[in-house]
Amino acid sequence: MSERGLEELLKERKKVVYEHAKCCINWLIELGNKVESGTESEGKQAILEFLGKTFMIIKEQHFCHGLGFHEGITLYTFYLDLPDLLPPIQITPYSMRINICHLEDEEVVEEARVVCEWEWELPPEVRALIIAVTKYISMLEEQLP
Repeated sequence: MSERGLEELLKERKKVVYEHAKCCINWLIELGNKVESGTESEGKQAILEFLGKTFMIIKEQHFCHGLGFHEGITLYTFYLDLPDLLPPIQITPYSMRINICHLEDEEVVEEARVVCEWEWELPPEVRALIIAVTKYISMLEEQLP
């Protein structure tokens, strides 16, 4: 494919991914509202709906050092599985990120080149959802033998 053809394809792909990202943010806000102001049952359902669209969770331990304190924190990163071969959406407690990559060789994924990247700060409703999901996961981990 020519360079111009790739540029046109990327331009079209950016539109599709961006529109889907806006829909995803609206969905996350809706779930966050259920967690914040819905019943306990609605909040749990919102958490389970979010986890149902998650295909990978990365858990990282970090240590914060300051004057007179040393504290460990756990950070989770969630990857949402989306239809239509859209790139995965990465969600942290503070942001949502999407990358469009170009593979020169489909056999060598490690050499993918990021051609477009978006990152959005999450609104308070979505942060509330992510906090609730994190607490839910922590509660489940405590129940493990």
